[in-house]
Amino acid sequence: MSSPQEIEFDNMTEGLPLVFGSCIVIGGGAVWLGIRQDGWLAIFLFAIAALVLVYVVYVTQSLLRVGPSKLSLTPKGLVYKVGGKWDLVPSEAIEAVGLVRHRGAGVPAELLLWYDPSRMAEVPKNIRRRETAPGQIRLAHVMDERNFFPPHRVKEVRELVQAHGLGEWRNRGAGT
Repeated sequence: MSSPQEIEFDNMTEGLPLVFGSCIVIGGGAVWLGIRQDGWLAIFLFAIAALVLVYVVYVTQSLLRVGPSKLSLTPKGLVYKVGGKWDLVPSEAIEAVGLVRHRGAGVPAELLLWYDPSRMAEVPKNIRRRETAPGQIRLAHVMDERNFFPPHRVKEVRELVQAHGLGEWRNRGAGT
């Protein structure tokens, strides 16, 4: 079995059509109902439609100005793409990748990347936001629930790390 060439952790482009479609349906429904009503209810429905329109304009201008983002681990290192700009923690700077389990029921584990800051001129701003400590970046929360990185995919991450020499693999408890 060959190792994967890229593991995606965050991809903010996937839900976009659903968000826009939902906004159009909700806003259109509020306008349609507002036209058919009188008094305060009509004003309330038009206000809802206006708020939905403001939200759509905000999301659209954000996407046009910055663009959707995507975080992935590749043989080149940790790549964060925003719009057309790529930020990178190069593979040479990566010391380890691994899973840190926390105590307590319902507490998600963290998939972390440890890097050597001295091997980089500067940590890119978009990646620095994900730092949990100096030299440590949270890739994902791991839990078998919606909106979390699924536990069965951790094996793929480990295979990628080991196949391409992206540092060592670490499994730790929260106290170590």
